[in-house]
Amino acid sequence: MKGAFATSNRARAFGCAALDFGEVVSVLEAIIRLAQRLPAIVGLGISAPIEHARKTIDAALRSLWNGYAKRILLVGKPETFYELGAIDPSLIQVVSDDPESDLVKLLDGEANAIVRGSLGASKLLAKIKSKFKLPFLARLALLETLGKHRFFFAPVGIDEGRNVREKLYFISEGAKLIQALEYKPRVAVLSGGRTGDMGRDRRVDATIKDAEAVVETAGQEISNIEIKHYEIMIEDAIADRANLIIAPDGVSGNLIYRALTHFGGGTSHGAPYLGLAKPIVDTSRVGPMNEYVGAIAFASALVTQT
Repeated sequence: MKGAFATSNRARAFGCAALDFGEVVSVLEAIIRLAQRLPAIVGLGISAPIEHARKTIDAALRSLWNGYAKRILLVGKPETFYELGAIDPSLIQVVSDDPESDLVKLLDGEANAIVRGSLGASKLLAKIKSKFKLPFLARLALLETLGKHRFFFAPVGIDEGRNVREKLYFISEGAKLIQALEYKPRVAVLSGGRTGDMGRDRRVDATIKDAEAVVETAGQEISNIEIKHYEIMIEDAIADRANLIIAPDGVSGNLIYRALTHFGGGTSHGAPYLGLAKPIVDTSRVGPMNEYVGAIAFASALVTQT
């Protein structure tokens, strides 16, 4: 399969044995293993405030030291680099008055993949959507609970996952990625309430109906997956070791992501965009350094090698 997500044959070729989806450490280890064996040239956005820029630098250096990337191109404004001062010469500086545009342009030649880093979201999203001529963008976050269960999660953008069709797209593309890592997709679809709550609120009713439609359609159209409607009980989905969880909508998904990673003791390892010809991995501007390191490794692992 061409594009950002390789087939399971690629993972198998690099020594990733078939993994049981209940193994809590193997997802990230499989990504790191691929990144180290096929390190890529990665473009990384960098911007003020200075604490975000320094975090980006630290993550880039750690990624190089760990062999997660072959080379890292830092794309940022002149004032950002001026405020940082001297930077380790192993990092390549790309000075730009429009770093969002120039970061995306790197995919046309110098970079195999790009990571948002500490750049703002809105302008970069618009550039990606324009370049790839997509009606909507979809990101799939790799999250980790305090108990070390790792799972893919969507939607995380406030304008994503708005209907059944978009949720089916997350499941279809997410299943390809999980299978490429030698897992069997185990999908949990969430809604705004229990089925017994039907009739209490029209908005909740709609999420329950959507979730049931998603489960029914995905079960018929997407092969080799397990899928279940977990209603509002995300804790049961985690307990059952689901490796792909679909939130009711982008707003609730973004809140779950923030609650888990910012004060719930969990971690994010980046969020690749789905369905693109080249790998792009998203990060939060306020995310910790480890999120940036994971995103760089993820980007490198997703590069299709020919």
